[in-house]
Amino acid sequence: MAITKLIADSITSGAIASTPAFLVKLSSDYNLANNTSTKIQYTTEVFDTDNTFDNSSNYRFTVPSGQAGKYYFYYQVRANGWGANRFVSYIYVNGSLDTATAEMRTASASYPSIQSGVVLDLDVGDFIEHYVYHDQGGTQPIQGTSTEHQNLTFFGGYKLIGV
Repeated sequence: MAITKLIADSITSGAIASTPAFLVKLSSDYNLANNTSTKIQYTTEVFDTDNTFDNSSNYRFTVPSGQAGKYYFYYQVRANGWGANRFVSYIYVNGSLDTATAEMRTASASYPSIQSGVVLDLDVGDFIEHYVYHDQGGTQPIQGTSTEHQNLTFFGGYKLIGV
């Protein structure tokens, strides 16, 4: 019985929590230039357990001191009423394109969404950003919403434990 209590106390105190963790979203539509990789400027935090996502200037997650390790990142982008021959979502690590990409050919769709996730092994100070590319032919919006529990375009992540 004492072992169960120790584990339960550790979980509730955060000793075994998957933190740091964050989820950010677009609270309104965001315009993307044509044929350009554009970093999404997420300003709305749904949660940010350790204040690791900069939602005011750099729009990125940074691994804090003492938190190197494996992280899971997930993201979704939703086009707002347009389709493109190429609609691509990227994760950048330390300012460079990483292999974590999701691509969709969406010429006949009106509201296509791209979702993906990736596990990355990160060091203290590494930073992660979310970019999107399209070739629709002009500036196009991706969809955001101010509805509290609805996330149409979002980016989140958390530290994995036990790996």
